[in-house]
Amino acid sequence: MNTNVTVTPTNSTTLPELFSFKEAELRYRDYVGECKIDAECPGDLLCVNNCKMLFYCNEHDLNRCANNHASDKYFKDCKTNEDCLTNSCVNNKCSGRLIFAAVGNNRSHYGFEEGEKCDKDSECFDGHCNFGECGNYDMGRKTSKILYASLGLSATLIIVCIAFYLYKKKNKESN
Repeated sequence: MNTNVTVTPTNSTTLPELFSFKEAELRYRDYVGECKIDAECPGDLLCVNNCKMLFYCNEHDLNRCANNHASDKYFKDCKTNEDCLTNSCVNNKCSGRLIFAAVGNNRSHYGFEEGEKCDKDSECFDGHCNFGECGNYDMGRKTSKILYASLGLSATLIIVCIAFYLYKKKNKESN
């Protein structure tokens, strides 16, 4: 992923149509603001418990990001690859995977959204890669260990009960 960019912080409350993850991070990461509605947040920020900027970036280039809340430009209809955030225009529609990002409230992070294919937790926005797909909770290692341990214990108990039943039945027939 291309992340090499030098950005000068600015006091402007909005970003250009196309911007880098670093630009958004420098402008809004340290902004802390509680809110109940979007109107209580400045500029490009939205209310999600706190004011944060939510946006998308090109999967392979964090210097190519756009705010889909401000406009559908770069996200839907296209004539050329440059018309799409993904740089991929197929049959006049933007195609390809995007990375979801959030900046604000002393935090900045990005990753694939729920339902996207993944290989590891760190690739997912919510931090959970469950059986090759991003999810919003951990269905992976912790849950699997508990599930497999429970299934193993249940199978062992069933086998012991069957063995005990057969042993009792054999002893009863012997007498």
